Amino acid sequence: MLDTSSLQDGTPDKITCLNDLIHILSFTENLHICHGIKYMDYNVLPPVTKNISGSVVGQYDPLTGCRRSVSCPVLITHGIYAKSCNHCSNLRKHISAQLSRLNKSEKQTDFTNSGSKVNKRFLTIDQIIEREQDQKRRRVNAEQRGKYWQLKALEEKNMRRLAEQDNQDLLVMFETINKEQPFVDNPEMAMFWELQKDVISKSTNRRQIRCQSYRPGTNKEMLVLMKKMADEAKLSPVGYCGCILFDEMSIQDDVQLRRTGDSFEIVGLVNLGEVYNNIQVLQTGEDRSAVASHILQFMFVGSTGFKFPCCYFPTVEVDAATLYHTFWDVVFDLHEYGFDINLCICDGAEANRSFIKYHFDNLDIIKENFTTTNLYTGEPMIFMVDPSHNFKKLRNNLLKSTTGKSPRLFEFCGYQMLWSHLKEAFIYDVDTNPTATFKFLTPEHFDPSSAGEMRNYLADDVLGKRMLEVLKNYKRHREQVSETSASFLDKTIKFIETTRTLLKNFKAKSPYSFKTKFDVFSMIIGFKSFCKTLLTKFPGCQVSVSLLNQDALENFFGEQRAQNGQADNPTVLQTEHATPAIVQMKNIKEHKGNCMLPSVIRC
Repeated sequence: MLDTSSLQDGTPDKITCLNDLIHILSFTENLHICHGIKYMDYNVLPPVTKNISGSVVGQYDPLTGCRRSVSCPVLITHGIYAKSCNHCSNLRKHISAQLSRLNKSEKQTDFTNSGSKVNKRFLTIDQIIEREQDQKRRRVNAEQRGKYWQLKALEEKNMRRLAEQDNQDLLVMFETINKEQPFVDNPEMAMFWELQKDVISKSTNRRQIRCQSYRPGTNKEMLVLMKKMADEAKLSPVGYCGCILFDEMSIQDDVQLRRTGDSFEIVGLVNLGEVYNNIQVLQTGEDRSAVASHILQFMFVGSTGFKFPCCYFPTVEVDAATLYHTFWDVVFDLHEYGFDINLCICDGAEANRSFIKYHFDNLDIIKENFTTTNLYTGEPMIFMVDPSHNFKKLRNNLLKSTTGKSPRLFEFCGYQMLWSHLKEAFIYDVDTNPTATFKFLTPEHFDPSSAGEMRNYLADDVLGKRMLEVLKNYKRHREQVSETSASFLDKTIKFIETTRTLLKNFKAKSPYSFKTKFDVFSMIIGFKSFCKTLLTKFPGCQVSVSLLNQDALENFFGEQRAQNGQADNPTVLQTEHATPAIVQMKNIKEHKGNCMLPSVIRC
């Protein structure tokens, strides 16, 4: 039966005028018949199509030889080029899904019956012959693929050789033309030639950096590159004299394979040199390898700002004795390439503190000004604990100062210095003032997470001069509201003044631990000793205080993580691949790390 309900839209019931007749004629002219669904593959399906609930949604029409939806209007009023109505189009999708499921089940049945995973004893003769032919075909294809990839590798090897030859030819041509001083009479071409010289030089340097092999230990290739980059930067003699930073970064406990030509090498094991291996054999009586969990990174920072990650060692939390031998090996290798070390900066870890004490035996380190003698040059060698870590340590000690059963309750002259004083001052400043005194202070500064406790800038903000202003404003507010003295805040304010100026209050009796006092003394006295040594060696030179910390090394760790998809702990192999790119990309900005760039550090 023809469904004419869809034909009534927009058509008049009666012809009352000429316009109605014209409208009806144009409407009937655009009508065409729905062709349903015609596809030979659908013949394998049942003539009646049902949906999930079991209702009939379509059936086969033997007169027209096609399938139609039960809701098909036969006549189509929309789309001049449409061959089927919307109902039949939806039915086509439903039938296609049924056919796809049917074909998939048949393939699974054929695969099961083919005998590919059936024991040969249970196969028929035809199935055995079919299996043997399939195995022969697979073997021939594998041999062809092997030959193809061998030829492909040989072709790539030849292309690399030709590229290197072309590069050498271009360099020879470049040097020859440059010596002849071309385009003397044409200033425009001379300027163009100078620009091309700069482009070629930078391209050559980038290619050499990418081709460098950054292997564990003191790598000769990286030291040669370091020397070359320093010479190209035209450093003054004081630029070749500086400090060495070292710190450990956690990595994944993973063993990987590094391919070199046709051979493979295991990467990810502890590699601290021959001295460490011999000591381990003497201590344990066994020659065993261990999977590295940390990387000990060394970085050179010159007095004029030149920085270079000179070497690294996969370790398992290096001890003080191993650190002693490794450090002086690195100092010797740097000295061989013209870089003199007069200062060593490290954090306040227990192993690092013991490493410093090894150089003084039973002597008073403070009286010796944290200064010993360089074993290779005879010049002073100063040890200094990283200032950024010291600020974090002071902040963490104050963070534990509470009125409860806290072992770090700070008291001075009967007054308590509590972390709650800072927190209450911050809350008052946010709730009362329309514009915060220090807009960079956030709740994370006063309730830091485990990761926040490692951020240098959080400690700098809390212990800086802006926090001092917030505290003083809070004290005036308490005195105005209660009309009594808020003297309980005086010692906390004095503490912030002390951390800001780092005056002689550190020498007085204080609630800080001996380790904290050791680190602070090393920071202050070590810096004075380094300034004295550098100014004696290079009279009239400048000492940049912002370079004498581990921020450069922490930024380098942040770059390592950024190069590997923000991985918190990259592998040894990922570190090898990322380091040349980091050396090449000098202007990278890190968004994850334990410190901020010097240009954005807030006080």
